[in-house]
Amino acid sequence: VYATSEPNEALWFGATVAILHEGHLLQVGPARDVYALPRTESAGRVFSDPEMNVFDLTVEGSSARATQRPELVFDAVGPLKNLKPGQYRAGVRAHDVRVQRRSEHDVRVPAVVTLEEINGGETLLRAAAGPLTWTAQLHGVREDALGTELELFIAPEHVLIFEPATPIQPQPKDSAALASTHGSH
Repeated sequence: VYATSEPNEALWFGATVAILHEGHLLQVGPARDVYALPRTESAGRVFSDPEMNVFDLTVEGSSARATQRPELVFDAVGPLKNLKPGQYRAGVRAHDVRVQRRSEHDVRVPAVVTLEEINGGETLLRAAAGPLTWTAQLHGVREDALGTELELFIAPEHVLIFEPATPIQPQPKDSAALASTHGSH
């Protein structure tokens, strides 16, 4: 058993991971599967570095809108394709937020730079878009001044949809079995 608070270490070392948060077991499974499809917002947040961009999503017909920014409309492709109408919590990892359009389905997010951090050959960019702040992990060194207006792009296929928070509950143990296990050491 190897415990870490670093998501990348869990991916490098773990064939199977268990995500624990505030004393609750959130998700267990093969590391790549849990990373690719975190079941809950908490699991997605714990298994993301830098932090995940999380927002509310309203699905109506063949499109989904960011509830806080209704002009951000996602085509119903990828994980959004089979969602029933309703309200959802959604997330996008920082490395999936781009500064260039790659597909006709990419959603354009006009934003204003609020912070840039250079880390080796990467730039961690934070940009405000109305009530939402987006974090992008970009390859290369960027030097945008604070307040610079720019466009971010999000591909609908990179949007993660979360189930309501329901931590996995530990199985009850009867006190006789527990006592016999502890007594045999």
